[in-house]
Amino acid sequence: MVLMRLLDRGIAFVSTIILARLLTPDDFGIVAMAASFIALIELISAFSFDVVLIQKQDAGREEFNTAWTFNILVGVAICLLAFLSADFIARFYETPELVFVVYVMGISVLLDKSINIGIVYFRKDLKFHMDFAFVMIRRVCGFLLTITLAYYLRSYWAIVLGTLGARTIAFFLSFLMHSYRPWFSLAKARELFGFSCWLMINNVLGFINMRAADFIIGKIIGARGLGFYTIAFEISTLPSNALVAPINRAIFPGYAKVSGHLDSLAKAYLEVLSAISIVAVPAGLGIAAVADPAVRLLLGEKWLDAIELIQLLALGGTMTVLTTNTGYVFLALGRPRLHTTMMAILTAVYLPALFWGIMTFGLLGAAYSFIIKEAVFLLMNIGVIVVILQIGILQLIRSVYRPILSALVMFTAIKLSQSYHPDLLAAMPLAAQLIAVIIGGGLVYLAGLMLLFVGAGMPDGLERMVLQKTGLIRRNQQ
Repeated sequence: MVLMRLLDRGIAFVSTIILARLLTPDDFGIVAMAASFIALIELISAFSFDVVLIQKQDAGREEFNTAWTFNILVGVAICLLAFLSADFIARFYETPELVFVVYVMGISVLLDKSINIGIVYFRKDLKFHMDFAFVMIRRVCGFLLTITLAYYLRSYWAIVLGTLGARTIAFFLSFLMHSYRPWFSLAKARELFGFSCWLMINNVLGFINMRAADFIIGKIIGARGLGFYTIAFEISTLPSNALVAPINRAIFPGYAKVSGHLDSLAKAYLEVLSAISIVAVPAGLGIAAVADPAVRLLLGEKWLDAIELIQLLALGGTMTVLTTNTGYVFLALGRPRLHTTMMAILTAVYLPALFWGIMTFGLLGAAYSFIIKEAVFLLMNIGVIVVILQIGILQLIRSVYRPILSALVMFTAIKLSQSYHPDLLAAMPLAAQLIAVIIGGGLVYLAGLMLLFVGAGMPDGLERMVLQKTGLIRRNQQ
């Protein structure tokens, strides 16, 4: 799952770099405007039936058919709403080009909702290699199509039509790769909705927290400002999207299977949290540290205004990776309302901070408010998870302190090298500068992590597992 997501997000990142070279911030802004409204309309389908089908161990054909039928009905409704609201969206942003963009995006959603529900069995049955193949084929085909269109069209239509093409491919691929053939049924509607209503509320609150900035920036600052923020947010959240999301995607079925044994669930949670911290925290702080040379080299001079945004958003994104796993624990325990309550509190804090930040500091204000939001959410997660899983706060700290301290040392070392040797770095080509900083920072992080690991008595965890797999220590060695 990690390999799948790394390749998936890696292809997406390469696509973003190429598109940033071929297109303009305004092009990205127009797509983000339309995508935000389409995502708002999609909230009527935010029931996450795939999560319910995985969590419900005895889910059978009737449950799968009911989920697929509802997806189809919602896809039709979203498509119709997109067509009806296209003119309003264009007037709201004062951007006439949005009308036909919204039309095409509505059709894309309908295709996405019509996908074969049988592919959920890939995750439910822990057949992750099949999930890997499905995602990779869809991503590679979408990448090739979008880049080809961008080269010839040089407009936002490349992204829009590329998305439509990728979802068309995914639709046919889902029926080719899995033999399950869904049929129309609502036999288990009440049973599925009983659990899903909380997931829908969670998704609505999550949408507000993720997309509110897009609406406000697009309306107040315009397409260009939203284009900068969109690219900055995508780059700065790479660790949570590329590294943490696949871990969560793979571990949720496992959480569901041991949810009846609290000790086993607590042990699994701490192990996963430790692994997430080891790989994602240094990645997040590393992005913040190398944002300047990375933007200049990869995106070009027209994207320089995104540098400070990336630095700030990456700091907030580093806190995000420490909280993404707790929601899956609540779902595995069948207690989604816990996450709902936390998200409601977070929304009440975030929206006023976001609006004030944008009105006062512009795009940077949106980044400041994001950092505040993630800090509040991190504290709430720590408080709730230690109570629910009956673990001590020291246990939680022991699972994450080594990678956090090592990553902070790495970040400090990179910033000091940039401050005390600016002439040396400036004399180097951008590519060499970026590679040198990444390698140097990586070595500092690994050295710090190993020192703390040995100092802690080489406890069980990802560090020990890697050292055992590589033969550097024996299994019985302490």
